[in-house]
Amino acid sequence: MKRITALIVLILFTAGCATRPVSYVPFIDQPDNSPEAIARFNFDLNECQAIADKVRSEEQVAGGAVAGALFGLALGALVGFKGSDLARMAGSGALGGSTGAAVGSNQKIMQIVSNCMAGRGYKVVG
Repeated sequence: MKRITALIVLILFTAGCATRPVSYVPFIDQPDNSPEAIARFNFDLNECQAIADKVRSEEQVAGGAVAGALFGLALGALVGFKGSDLARMAGSGALGGSTGAAVGSNQKIMQIVSNCMAGRGYKVVG
């Protein structure tokens, strides 16, 4: 029973963190809807998104993996896991932690894209 409860907690922890990365497109108040203005917007947006993608660094993901592994180890030890069961819990925790770290940077990415677009002269509304 302890093993099932621990695995359910770890699965919920991992599932709660697992989402797709954000490809954020800010809402712009742009009265000019000419083809040239739309092309310029798309060019600027792609550059701003490329800048923001650099935020999701390997160090952040690695740090999340370590934290998740420690969480998995602690939870497994708490319910009495030993040996390979404890190692599986640590591995599952590492997966959840690295996913969570990647997702956690989405808010920062949204802010970077918004600031970048504002810096290029767009009126960012949301």
